[in-house]
Amino acid sequence: MPKILFLAAGNVAGQQRLSVAREERAVRNALKAVAPFAFEVVAACDVEAGELLRIVTDEQPDIIHFSGHGDIDVIQFTDRVLPADVVRRIVQRVPNVWCVVLNACYSDHTAEVLTGSGIPAVVGMTSAITDAAAIDFAETFYRALARSRDVADALLEARLQLMTAFPSEAESPRIVAPDPAALIRRSAAHAAPAIHARINLENNKPSIWTDDNNVTYVNFDLYVQNPPLVARATIWRLHESFNDVAEGDDDGETEGMLRESSDVGHGFYLADIDTEDDFRIEAYVRLPSGGPLGLTANVSDAMSAHYAAVSDEQLANQGLTRQEVARIVQDVRNGNVREL
Repeated sequence: MPKILFLAAGNVAGQQRLSVAREERAVRNALKAVAPFAFEVVAACDVEAGELLRIVTDEQPDIIHFSGHGDIDVIQFTDRVLPADVVRRIVQRVPNVWCVVLNACYSDHTAEVLTGSGIPAVVGMTSAITDAAAIDFAETFYRALARSRDVADALLEARLQLMTAFPSEAESPRIVAPDPAALIRRSAAHAAPAIHARINLENNKPSIWTDDNNVTYVNFDLYVQNPPLVARATIWRLHESFNDVAEGDDDGETEGMLRESSDVGHGFYLADIDTEDDFRIEAYVRLPSGGPLGLTANVSDAMSAHYAAVSDEQLANQGLTRQEVARIVQDVRNGNVREL
C-alpha cells in the first residue's frame, strides 16, 4: 500500500509552537474514516535537518508530508533551515515519491524546486497559513485523496473547505504539477494492484461457523490492494454459490455473481462472504479511460497476500496467530474449513 511519511518540525526555538501532533492525528483519522486499509502512515517528530536523509531513505515513502515552518526557498527543521535545493536532492534519492505536501508558510517556491527531482505533484503554500487552517487543510486533503486518488481533486476539495472555515487563507495552497500524466504512470508502476481477502472477526475471534448440515465456513471481506490512483469502481465476479453477500444483503444462492463496488476509498470492498471452498475471484477495476483492469485470484491466495503484510503484533490484536492464519488458509485451499 502507499506509504505516507509525516515529517513534523513544529517546535522551533523563537517561533510559534505548532500543533503538529494534532495535525498527524487529523491525517490518520481522515484516512482511517475513508480508506482504513489503503494507506500506511509513518511519522517522524521533531525532525532535525541532519536526520532528513536517513529518514526518507530508510522509509522509502510514496508521499511525503511536511508539517512545520517555512519561508521562501527554505524549510525550517527543528534545529536549522535547509535550502530548497538540498531538500530536492534528498527527496530525489527516493524514486517512489509521487507527491510531496509542504504544509508550511511560503513553501510554494520550494514546491517548484522539488518538481525538478521528477516528482509529479508537489503542494505548497503561497502565503502564511495559520496553525488551525493548516490542520483543516491536511485533514480535508487526505480525506479527499483517499476517496478520489487524485491529488488535484484533493487540493480542490481542501481549498473549498478553507473557503468555508478560513476564507482569507483559501487561496494559499497551490499544486505544482509539471506533468500531471506522470502521476498516473508513476503510481501504476510502483505497486501492482491485487485482490486481497481478510477474515472477519467477531468478538476478536475468526468468523468461522458450521451450518445445520455440519458444513464449516469461513467469513471474509475482499478488497483491491494498491488500486490505481485514477480508479473509479470495481466489478466483482465470484465463481461460487453463497448466501448473504455484499454488506449484509441477502441475495439468496448466486452463482458467478456480478456486483459493482464504487466505494473507492475503502479499497473496493465486497464484504461478508462465506465459503467452504477455494473458489476463483475476478475483479474488473473501472478506469476513466481505457481498461478495465482485470484481476483474478483464489480465496486462499487472496488471504495469503493480505496476511503477508500483517505483522505478528497486528495479528495478536485481532486475536489471531500466524499459525492459525496459515491453517485457515490451507483448509480453505483444501476445501476443508475447520472451526478453531
